[in-house]
Formats: sequence, structure tokens, C-alpha cells
Amino acid sequence: MSNPPMAPAELAETYLGNVNEQADLSLRVAQAKENGRCREITISRRDRPKGRILTQTAEGQSVGIVKGRDWLLQDGDVLETAQKYLVLVRIQQQQVIALRFEPGAHNQAISLVHLGHVLGNRHWPITLQGESLFIELVAEAELMKSTIREMAHTLKIEKLQISLEGRSAEAALDFSTAHHHAH
Repeated sequence: MSNPPMAPAELAETYLGNVNEQADLSLRVAQAKENGRCREITISRRDRPKGRILTQTAEGQSVGIVKGRDWLLQDGDVLETAQKYLVLVRIQQQQVIALRFEPGAHNQAISLVHLGHVLGNRHWPITLQGESLFIELVAEAELMKSTIREMAHTLKIEKLQISLEGRSAEAALDFSTAHHHAH
């Protein structure tokens, strides 16, 4: 038994705007959805700056996006294909590991510096917001959490809360850095 032929990818090159900023475009997308003329795709945060993206809708329809590399796709962006289909872009939820101390934790500053050093040596991007240290998920979550627990035990860091959190496109954290070095 052979598989049905794949529909060719639809190519979206014309940027129309963002549904979160333009009410008229939001209405146009809603109408296109009702008429079966809207393709909704979800891309990763890492794909946002790419000039060429090939992805699929949840239904398996291939969609290609061609855009300049000088701007990032945002959640809610809408592009149009040559066949006049609308392509609604969604950005995947960002998964991060959050480290926080329970109230009453009294850790030595040098232990926390060592923890930061070890995370940096693993090239695990971090960012600090208020009383929380966030680590970008760059490996299996359970492996990273286990590694952090082991490091905390070795460094005698007490009352460390380690949790996996999802962040919406609007609340996503920026782990970019201007610091790079060779090994």
C-alpha cells in the first residue's frame, strides 16, 4: 500500500502584520480560518531570525517562509502565500529551568559563584531576574535538573528549589550574550 502523495509546500513571502497589533488583520485571519484559507504554524524561538523556514501545520501541510534575516518573526505574525492563503505564526512555549532559594536559605556566596562557574563551563545559558536564576533548556530537562542537584549537593548549597517552567512567547527570556570564547 502506498502513501498518498504529499501536497507541495505553500510558500509565504508577503508579510501582512501581526494579529496582536491589528484588529482588522485579526478579523481577516478569523474569516480565513472559517473558509479553510489559513495555515497556522508553530516555530521554535531559534527559527525566528532565519530567512528560510520549512515547517508543517498540525494537519501536516508543508509551509515555507521566506523573509529577510534583519527581523524576527513574532507570535501572531501573518504572512500570505501566492495562492492567497494566510499563514499565522505561533512561537513555541519556551521551556526553562528555574532556580530559587527557599525562605531562610543561608548559602555562602562563594558556593553560588562556584555554581555559576560550573553552569558556565557547561555552556548552559543563564539569566537572572529578581530572586530567580533561569537556565535555558539545552539538554534533556531531567538530566539538567539531576546535574544541578548533584552540583548543589557537592557545593553544600541548601534549600535550592529546581523547577521546569514554560514561558509564553510574550514572557520568554532572552539568553543572548555578547560574550563568546574559544576552547
